[in-house]
Amino acid sequence: MKTRPLFKTSVFLVLLMVLHSGVAALFPPSLPAEVEKFDRLLAQGVDVLYLGDSTLLLPLGEVTTGEILQELLPERQVGQVAHPAYGLGVFHDYAAHMDRHGTSPQTLVLPINLRSFSPAWDKRPAYQFTKERRILALGHPWARLLLRPLEAFGFFQPPISQREFMDTPVYDGDERVGQVRDFETLAADEVLQEEAENAYREVALEDEETAQAVLTYHYMLSLEPDHRKLDAMAEIAELGTRRGFNVIFYISPVNVEQGERFLESRFTERLSENIQVVESRLDAATLDNVMLLNMAFDLPAYDFTDLEHLTETGKEYVAEQIASAVQGEKAPSETGPAEVTATSTAVPAPATVTVTPSPTQVEADATATPPSAPSVTPSATPVPPTPTPTVTGGDVTAVRTIDRYTPSGPYPVDLMRITFETVNEFDEIVETQADLYVPYVESEEAFPVLGHAAGTTGVGNGCAPLDERTTGRSWGGYHGHSLAYAAQGYIVVFPNWLYFEDPERIHSYFVAELQGKTLLDAIRAAYRVWDDDQVLETQAEPAQSAFMMGYSSGGHAIFAAKDRAPRYAPELPIKGVVGFGAVTDPGLLLQEDPIFGPYLVYAYREFYGDDLIDPAEVYQPRWVSNFEDDVLTTCVDQIFSYYSHSARRMYDDEFREVLYDGRLAEVYPEFAEKLDANAAGLGGGTDIAVLILQGTADTVITPPSQRAFVDQLCGLGNSVTMFEYEAASHADVRWRGRSDALAWMADAAQGAELPSDCSPSE
Repeated sequence: MKTRPLFKTSVFLVLLMVLHSGVAALFPPSLPAEVEKFDRLLAQGVDVLYLGDSTLLLPLGEVTTGEILQELLPERQVGQVAHPAYGLGVFHDYAAHMDRHGTSPQTLVLPINLRSFSPAWDKRPAYQFTKERRILALGHPWARLLLRPLEAFGFFQPPISQREFMDTPVYDGDERVGQVRDFETLAADEVLQEEAENAYREVALEDEETAQAVLTYHYMLSLEPDHRKLDAMAEIAELGTRRGFNVIFYISPVNVEQGERFLESRFTERLSENIQVVESRLDAATLDNVMLLNMAFDLPAYDFTDLEHLTETGKEYVAEQIASAVQGEKAPSETGPAEVTATSTAVPAPATVTVTPSPTQVEADATATPPSAPSVTPSATPVPPTPTPTVTGGDVTAVRTIDRYTPSGPYPVDLMRITFETVNEFDEIVETQADLYVPYVESEEAFPVLGHAAGTTGVGNGCAPLDERTTGRSWGGYHGHSLAYAAQGYIVVFPNWLYFEDPERIHSYFVAELQGKTLLDAIRAAYRVWDDDQVLETQAEPAQSAFMMGYSSGGHAIFAAKDRAPRYAPELPIKGVVGFGAVTDPGLLLQEDPIFGPYLVYAYREFYGDDLIDPAEVYQPRWVSNFEDDVLTTCVDQIFSYYSHSARRMYDDEFREVLYDGRLAEVYPEFAEKLDANAAGLGGGTDIAVLILQGTADTVITPPSQRAFVDQLCGLGNSVTMFEYEAASHADVRWRGRSDALAWMADAAQGAELPSDCSPSE
């Protein structure tokens, strides 16, 4: 009688299991997507299986490294399984699962992220991936059957508690510098612990102290040879030997320029030491089928989007190294620091950095040709000055006082809105507007005039540069930058580009003739506000020295104005031009950052005629169906979440091949001609001094392309000063270079001899 309750309980449990099995069979629980994809790829018999972290995937929506690798290995089938914060421990469990099922690819490719050994990653509960790893250990049938009850009983809880994680010590080498909780507060406004997708959340490096702490937390530990992830790496290597497949490990690239900017050589030295520890573990195995590629120091800052995520060109480099290794070749690799010892396993031999050469920039001297006018043949040499044009602008037709500001600096600033005349492509007088920033003084004082050229804001009428201040949108912070220079003693004139106020037209983006004339006429207007006896409540007045300053595509405008100043505005006392990340060649922009291309293609079709180029031949179908509306309604603050930086995501495959093979003039001659005709900076004004400020992390205009432009300027007789700012991005360079720009302009205004980076022979 005593056994009946036990019998009933047993029967109940059996029935419960049968019922649960039936429910699980009819309504199977979902396994993690990466685990299911891994099994599908094994079942398909892929040749190359590429496991990875978010360095393969991010930025979201861009091409992945695995996709590029498949392009490079068309004869092999490549499968990619990647997730943010995956590391060697998880990779080991995938490999062990593969071993238990008796299947394997020919080659297994695995990144080694040096940050994955840090406590921020190694000890974070969410990054243990307990669920995925235990499902892999159970196998799919048992995992599907037991997933729900196991979840209910906490079987997938991480082995490290949140408290243990926060109490984990943080080391700089052998020196303990705090606990995890001390460093997690650096990202207090972020979602911290629970989401694996936050593995790569970026903490803004707003000041030197914060930057040093972040870099120490993530990279500066001393890696021990018995680290559990290195044990996992060695076991994967041995498994490959036992199962007969090749294993390619690679140390993923790190933005060394950014690290050395804040930690100097200590950063690179610590990475080198840790890399040697990784190498020594694989050296001890001496396995013929295992290869370690050291790419940690291979890439310049402009191939990164942050400390370890890559642009498309950076991913291309990684994929090329892997493809060569898969094919048994030694691919060219960038030269690393002398402190790093070459890996004793098969490692590519070092070589110099390979940079795609930029097209020769040429500047047509003639007026940009509207559809009804004859076309222009570009010339690489300056054209002799011609008489001043009969039709010129610069007259002021209206002045309105807006407000007084007190930015940081010696002077408060009065803001006025002026309406002034300029000249269109038909030599007709038209009007546009500018904001005029005037230092406030209580007695008469003269200040240099600074023509401030906006970069890309969009081409539709809702994206006018002057509307940034009134709408509160962020198109480049031009109001703040104008105030900052005015507060230092400059009369700043900041114009709208022509046609932004015309509902029937759009901004003629990268049309050199119109932008150059508009900027020169804006500077004229800044002088004529006083000459025309306007009623001005100011004791300030313009001095006989003027400058032009432009950021990004605003750099195109200042150099277009420089080319034309001797002919169109010879009376203006222009002492110099200042370009921050200046983008002067529209054809080069199409190559280096495709995200701006829709503006350019649409604007050129509007200006030169629809027959110039068909968007359907340039772009992938997804961008063509609503091309006009998208371009006209998307301002620059929206394009980064809509369009893509990726050439593969943006361009039609055939157009991309033509563009990057240098065959644009052969296949699209009229379009190439207009691009060449609107390149700026090489057509005149060689007596005007040039200052270029460039960030080494700039991905819109990369440092090699900017240096090539400087060489061309020097070759034509210009005097050029160039400052490069370590690890500065396209946007950062304006603030990083501000003090240098102010000092350079002050010297130029006083007639001092300016330093030149051009050799005497140039």
